[in-house]
This record gives sequence, C-alpha cells and structure tokens, in this order.
Amino acid sequence: MEKSRDRAKIIIVDDESRFTHSVVQLFQEEYETLSTPVGTKALELIASEQPQLILLDLMKPGTDGHCLIRKIKQNQDITDVPIIVLTGQSSTSDETESLSLGAVDYITKPFDREIVKARVRTHIELKRRNDLLKALSYQDGLTGILNRRQSALSLLMIDVDRFKTYNDIYGHLAGDDCLKYVVLTMKNRIKRSSDLLARYGGEEFACLLPETNYADATVLAETLQGAILDLKIPHKGGIKGQVTISIGLAAGYPHEHHATNYLLTIADQCLYKAKVGGRNTIRGFSGTMKTEDQHSVSGTANDW
Repeated sequence: MEKSRDRAKIIIVDDESRFTHSVVQLFQEEYETLSTPVGTKALELIASEQPQLILLDLMKPGTDGHCLIRKIKQNQDITDVPIIVLTGQSSTSDETESLSLGAVDYITKPFDREIVKARVRTHIELKRRNDLLKALSYQDGLTGILNRRQSALSLLMIDVDRFKTYNDIYGHLAGDDCLKYVVLTMKNRIKRSSDLLARYGGEEFACLLPETNYADATVLAETLQGAILDLKIPHKGGIKGQVTISIGLAAGYPHEHHATNYLLTIADQCLYKAKVGGRNTIRGFSGTMKTEDQHSVSGTANDW
C-alpha cells in the first residue's frame, strides 16, 4: 500500500458518525482520511494536518458550516484548501452562500458514490497542481531552494490529437502503448532535472519549465512536436495519417500578487486554440496577466 505521507489527505467534518464512517470507507484506499464530529475543533485539526481537501457538513455542534468556511478562508495557511460541502440540506440559499464563501462544490445527501469520488479526485488534483506551480514559481531550478529573485516560468499543455478516435480504431490496449511511446519520447527530449512532465488527464500532459522564457519554451515545444512526428505512429483518423500533438504555451514572470493558476488557465486556452486551429500545432502567450484579462491570449510584455 502507498505510504500515507505520499497520499493526499482528506478531512471529513460531520457529526453523523455512521455517515462519516461510510465516507471514510469510500476514500480510505486512495487517500489518507481523518474526521472530526466537532465543528469548534475542526479548524484546529485542519490547520495542524494541512489536508488537500475538506468534506464539510453545514451544521456542526457549536458552529455552522458557513462560519467554519469563513474561518478557513481567513486563515492564510489553509485558505487554499478546497472545501466540498457534503450535506443533507438541499436549500438553494445554503448552496449559494457556501459557494460565495469559497466552497468549490456542493453535494447533497444521498449522493452517488462514483460521482462524489470523481469530484473529489478532480479537486485534489487541482490542489496538487496549484501547490506545485506555486512552489516552483518561487524555487531556484539549480539549488531547489526558495529563490528571492523571480525568474521566468513557462508551462506547456500537450494534447495527443484525436486520441479518442485512435482508441476507437485500434483499441484501448494499443492506445495505452501509444501513450507510453509518446511519454517516453517527450521525457527523452526534456533534459533538465528541474523540468517537470506530468499527466494532466487522459491524453493530456503538462510540462512545467522553471527559469524558462517564452523563446526557450517555444524551442522545446517545437522539439517535442517534431519528435512525436518522427515516431510515425500510424493513425488513420489523425493528422497526416499519424499520431501528432498540439501544444499550448504560457510564459511570464510570476509575482506573489498574481494567482498562479492563471498560468494553467492561459496554457489551456492556448491549447484550445491549437486544437481548433487544425491541431499538430503550437499556440502560445507571453504577456501581461491581470484579473481583468485572464481570458485573453494576446500580449507582448513578459510579465503576468
């Protein structure tokens, strides 16, 4: 079994012991799970354990769930921990207030186990990616320690073109082999130990490049794209009759007052443009990143 320190941690805040036990059973194989039935003690537990996700019932002895959400969001050490409200209260006003206070999801009991597992998995993965992005934004690529000087940071979002069609034509086993070849090929082209290639989901991958400006990230993106073309993996439903990749690129100089998930947002938008623009192509952004233009993908200044 995976060591607990390597597993994401979930804290369940609910006063129904039977229900809490069933939720623990639902997640304990995949995650480390902790629970507390007492709302007034929950904040202390969350602050000390630093979980990746909180499952919260709205009504607790001594305090209500909305009050606890406020306190969590006011605590800088845990404000980024995603909160999913899991409750028997199906009130629209309760749902609206929960989401406005900062909860990422609202699920009413009884619930579908697989849907809840999928939502939990999604928010935990988003938390991990944002934590990683934040850490690397302030980490020196050579020494691995915090760097006071903010250097360029780039992100590539990579998608295997028309991969669903590939699976439909050749089968899922062949699809798995195809992804293995694609990943191995990309890993062999990414030389620096500070660079990170990770599976983002399905046939989509993310490559985080600390201390890398837009021009250098573009060179790597073109290298990866060419390497996949050189594999010449047949794909009847693909571009040019073979497997290809599309890449979205975002680059800039991160600053503490800008949310780090903007990098993901912009790279995703660029990837979308690459796909609708014909696939087997690269689209990038290197420009001012502000709250009001987070949906823009054009710019000239290397500062966001």
